[in-house]
Amino acid sequence: MQTDKTTNLNQQTAKIHWHELQPHFARGKVLYIDPDLDLLEVAQAMVQDNSRYIAALIAQKRLYAVTETQARQFYQDNQLMWAVVLAPWVLAQPVAETLQ
Repeated sequence: MQTDKTTNLNQQTAKIHWHELQPHFARGKVLYIDPDLDLLEVAQAMVQDNSRYIAALIAQKRLYAVTETQARQFYQDNQLMWAVVLAPWVLAQPVAETLQ
């Protein structure tokens, strides 16, 4: 039922402004996902407990707890993020800016 898990994660993924994520950050539960990564792929790896892949992302500093500096900047900009909840964590990734 791999497809069901992927579909479920996809349905739980949404765009959200940083101000709405702030309470989760205050509890230390927001994980930053490098914008070059596929958010759903990382979420799926966490659901599957793929510790080797997750450890590699952490070692490469592509997955980590949002820092105070980042949080201040995100708050100032009210950054739009892609987010998915994997309790107790919220995985967040900045929405890529598109050129008009």
